[in-house]
Amino acid sequence: MNIVLHNGRVLENAEQRLDDYFARWLHYYYSYDAVASEQPDVISEQDGHLANRLVARMSLRVWQPLVGRSIEPIGKDWDLFRVPDRDWTHQKQVTAHVLGPMLQSHGIAVANLTKGLHRKRPAFLPICDSFVRDILNVPGEKDVSVLLQCMEKLKDIGHRNFPILHHLRQGLISRGRDLTELRILDALLWAEVRNN
Repeated sequence: MNIVLHNGRVLENAEQRLDDYFARWLHYYYSYDAVASEQPDVISEQDGHLANRLVARMSLRVWQPLVGRSIEPIGKDWDLFRVPDRDWTHQKQVTAHVLGPMLQSHGIAVANLTKGLHRKRPAFLPICDSFVRDILNVPGEKDVSVLLQCMEKLKDIGHRNFPILHHLRQGLISRGRDLTELRILDALLWAEVRNN
């Protein structure tokens, strides 16, 4: 099974790549993905701690101004890979309105914010660290437009490869590891850059 990216690049043997990811980075699943969010609609200190488990390298003083802010307008049921085109413009606008001001906070970049918030909306908000932004060819790190560009490209890749990503998800669930299709794609992209 191969994943075709936005630029025609092919990630071959996606199932083996995902197995390799878990063989090497399984601790990320247990220390991050498997941890339940205390407050799904409100940013908490826990989110800052968990972002750092994914190597956000962020002082918790930097995260503190975000604690208590709501992300409720970003729907819990939103799914980046299943969103109909007619709804995407609205969801993109809401995401920009809710998260844009947070990226104006001193020291908060797209990578920090998405590592902190992905677990609250795991099917909609991707983790856009420098590895993922590099492979997607999205420069920058402090503006909400960077996040939206990443989301747009990931949405397109996800739509194109959804049957494969869904198959990979079902395989993980059968082994007791539940990740969304979005998180699976993120892990595959991250590992592709990390291992090269």
